Amino acid sequence: MAEWPASGNTDWNTKMLAYLAIEHETDGTHSSSVTNGLIKAWVRFTIAGTISDSFNVTSVVKDATGKYTITWDTDFANGNYAIVAMIAGAVGGQITWQNAVVGSVKIFTYDKIGALADKGCNVIAIGDQ
Repeated sequence: MAEWPASGNTDWNTKMLAYLAIEHETDGTHSSSVTNGLIKAWVRFTIAGTISDSFNVTSVVKDATGKYTITWDTDFANGNYAIVAMIAGAVGGQITWQNAVVGSVKIFTYDKIGALADKGCNVIAIGDQ
């Protein structure tokens, strides 16, 4: 694994990509080293649950207003993996997750006052598979 910060790199994105050993292929595909602790899955989806882009994600289902289920292509070893989730764009709001199981995770999105609301999201999963 690359040393942090990567020697000789001054650009933050270059440092982060070197540290995570993630490569972006010129044909638009994504690959990464498959070792413990690296990003194992990620997805960007719309308010309707439509996947804009992803890695290791089978589907995103909009279960109800502000409620989504992400299903992983490759199951995690257990439900103790880390989730990083963000509302996409400049729309504001809140996001939480729960029920992380080996094959999926539930995402909940809220408006600025705390009511469930549909939001586009970016979600990253890190853990053993």
